[in-house]
Amino acid sequence: MQRFVMSLAFCLVALTSAFAVPARPLYVPGGLPPAPPTAPKQGSLPFGPDGVARTEGMLDANDPFNQQQRRHKEYTIHLEQGQKYQIDLMSDQFDTYLFLLNDAKKLLASDDDGGEGLNSRLFFSPPQTGMYRIQASCFGGTATGRYSLIVRKLPAGQ
Repeated sequence: MQRFVMSLAFCLVALTSAFAVPARPLYVPGGLPPAPPTAPKQGSLPFGPDGVARTEGMLDANDPFNQQQRRHKEYTIHLEQGQKYQIDLMSDQFDTYLFLLNDAKKLLASDDDGGEGLNSRLFFSPPQTGMYRIQASCFGGTATGRYSLIVRKLPAGQ
């Protein structure tokens, strides 16, 4: 009897694993509802000796959506109180949208076309020294393509 039960259990395991179907998203006519904000991909932007932090990146279909329901890449950066910064997000492949948040993820500033053409530009003086979050995003919410993100420390008086 024990040999029969073990043989039956083996057959059941073999059958269920042979017919297992991988999980995949369901098709929903008219599209899916907006996705909730997910944990963004992190990256750190260090300043170079010239007072400039820069990175090149790519928005792609796998990037998470932010609180404004736009695909984005997120970067953390240390900013100092009393220092003025210029933040530029540029792309020749999509209409950029720039978001600046504090470390608690509260939106402090955003810009669509404050730079040249469809590029984004913010000027920011932090109320306190600490970590801030910059989200590189797009106007339409789902565009993809390459971009450049540049943060410059501005000289006093600018």
